[in-house]
Amino acid sequence: MRKIPSGGGKKSFRCDAKSYKECRPPKGFLVDRIVDQVRQAKVVPETVLDLGCGNGGYLDEVSKIFGCAAVGLDSSREMLAEAVGHVSTLLINASFNAGLPFQSCSFGLVMSVDSIHFCRSLDSLLLEVERVLSPGGLFIVCAHTENDLKRQTLGLYFPATLQFEIAAARRLRGLSDAALRVGMKSISRHRDRKKFSPDRLYIELFMQKCASALHHIPTSCFRQGIKDLRRAASTKKKFAMHSYTTFVFQKPFI
Repeated sequence: MRKIPSGGGKKSFRCDAKSYKECRPPKGFLVDRIVDQVRQAKVVPETVLDLGCGNGGYLDEVSKIFGCAAVGLDSSREMLAEAVGHVSTLLINASFNAGLPFQSCSFGLVMSVDSIHFCRSLDSLLLEVERVLSPGGLFIVCAHTENDLKRQTLGLYFPATLQFEIAAARRLRGLSDAALRVGMKSISRHRDRKKFSPDRLYIELFMQKCASALHHIPTSCFRQGIKDLRRAASTKKKFAMHSYTTFVFQKPFI
């Protein structure tokens, strides 16, 4: 693994980098969705770029499946440091809001999981993604829309957090239009929901206010949410929910 520091990185998560893989380990159904879309498009990426790669979990799994080179970009040096030892890739400490420091037509696949809500300008980002994609390459985004947020465990048990999360999700309404404006075509959109039975650690992470929005809601709302989570856990049923929307765009062949 090689790492290129470029400065300016800042910590974006309430959950510290060392415990992030416990907070948000790669979700198998999202890895499967990304891989399935690449195969359906009959794209064979030689190099994959992950925007907002965090500790490299998704990048590691996807690049291993395709046996391709991998590049990860993230604004948090702490997160990139956690990728040391388990990701064989090039890691760059930079923000995708400052442009992409790569040559044109460098990647067969660009992906972004749980990070595009940090984008300040979809038009600027999509222009850069289109530039660095090879002809026929894919841009795959896995993110939470407004409806996803309402179905997620956080929104279900701590509804007061939605006022802080919805604004960022609303910007995704313009994602497809931004892609079209830079010449990419929208191939597909998929909604994935998965119920699961979390372990004790999962609830402990909520108690530690792993999600940043939990720091902004009234104490009474937070305590009620924890109480409801514990009650649901005692039933031993699948009460937690992951809900994502995956957007797939393709750069036309020349």
